[in-house]
Amino acid sequence: MLTEADIRGALPALQKYARKLTRRVFDAEDLIQDTLTHAWAKRARYHGGDARTWLFTVMHNVYVSEVRRISAKPRAVNSDPSAEDSTLVDAPFFRLMVRDFERELQSMPEGMRQAVMFAAVSTDDYVGMAARLKMNLGTFRSRLSRGRQRLRERFNTAAVY
Repeated sequence: MLTEADIRGALPALQKYARKLTRRVFDAEDLIQDTLTHAWAKRARYHGGDARTWLFTVMHNVYVSEVRRISAKPRAVNSDPSAEDSTLVDAPFFRLMVRDFERELQSMPEGMRQAVMFAAVSTDDYVGMAARLKMNLGTFRSRLSRGRQRLRERFNTAAVY
């Protein structure tokens, strides 16, 4: 059975491995805590051998499970580049979503793409946006509505600006 001495002996190596996996001190501390909690709860499954190897396996599995859990749920993007939490920006999942979003925008007809992009960044009302794009109001609203609906269907989301 796994002992407290086994865990104490492996702790420095676990800390180093956690920092390499997460690349962030606070996330590494959380990963270590989750790993040790899980390992202690399942210590009866440890049947001797190198405790450090078993703990590394537990840590790896906890980390992979957490990455899958986070990737499965949508998250808001912080537009402040100086923000402390940049894990989403660094995530391959986020980069793929941005790439797919850009491709979907580029595949839209020009007028639809203009309406969607202008509505996302403009502070004008629909009348002002339509005037700036030299469209009548009905055309602008129709293109914006169809463009947003297309993005909602493609990305299974309720809110598309």
